[in-house]
Amino acid sequence: MTLDKFLPASFDWSTVPIEKAPGMRGMSLTKKKTIANVTVRRVEYTAEYVEDHWCDKGHVIFVLEGQLIIEHKGGTIHSLHAGMVYMVGDDSRAHKAKSKNGAVVFIVD
Repeated sequence: MTLDKFLPASFDWSTVPIEKAPGMRGMSLTKKKTIANVTVRRVEYTAEYVEDHWCDKGHVIFVLEGQLIIEHKGGTIHSLHAGMVYMVGDDSRAHKAKSKNGAVVFIVD
């Protein structure tokens, strides 16, 4: 991740609209803000959520609530609970998110 020069900024999540997206199962509810080349997201995954695609983008993910499972192509699994962080670089490992009982995460990419 490159944090190019940009002016300091702040915002209130309550003013950011929610984007709903179905997964293979369940749904994600995302609030997203992009400044320069950095995007931050607050994502809530419903119970039984399974991502509908493999992702190659790099992320830093902080689990705020619940449990998130990150599955990599090839079978490696990271089980994350509240307070844990997951990081992966661009184009380094295809992955997708799952959550049995739901989760809330903060993502920077």
